[in-house]
Amino acid sequence: RPPSTTDVGRRVPLARGGCGIGIAAGWWARVGMVTQGVALSAAVLEAGGTENFAIFSSRERVPGLPGGYEAVVSPHRHEVANKLVWFPSVERASGLQAILYPYWPPPPRRRPGAPPAAFFVHDLAFRLRPDEVPWQQRAYLGTVLPPALRNSASVLVPSLSTGADLLASYPYPGLADRVHPVGEGPTPLPAPGALPAGVEPGFILAVGTLEARKNYDRPAGAL
Repeated sequence: RPPSTTDVGRRVPLARGGCGIGIAAGWWARVGMVTQGVALSAAVLEAGGTENFAIFSSRERVPGLPGGYEAVVSPHRHEVANKLVWFPSVERASGLQAILYPYWPPPPRRRPGAPPAAFFVHDLAFRLRPDEVPWQQRAYLGTVLPPALRNSASVLVPSLSTGADLLASYPYPGLADRVHPVGEGPTPLPAPGALPAGVEPGFILAVGTLEARKNYDRPAGAL
């Protein structure tokens, strides 16, 4: 069937009994957040069947996802409005079995009857290296991450190292049983692009922060 969009006023996705993926503001291409959240969501949709999922997004359908899922669209653009106002109401009304948050944590205050939530903690730079992270992100994650860790059914991390950092930073009782490393991610790596003219193979281009889980020493030693 063609992809449909649930009316925001009804707040109930047609995929009752299925699972939800809460992307919200995490796909904005203009702020460079599209890659991870959308890639993880696309992999889940392809693995589980699009007809079994509802995608929660802000103001429009998310580009780059396979069709056939139920789209539940928020009237809000901003992440904070979605997490504090919109998500708590649509979660409870959804009738879904579970909701995955592939980029940001779930709402800090979830209503009774909301389905179990799982979410990714991609890194803890805001906590371990705060000077490298904008104050807005430090404030936001510092507010929403602690209650998410206490209340979510599952916490997914990209490596054992990130999991260890998480448990050291937030030594909550029982959290270790709900933290699950999933490797570098369930999505395949894209095909390599062509090198610019005049650049020869034999180097490593690393973009991002230096973290133990990235293990730069090993590929550098192999050159």
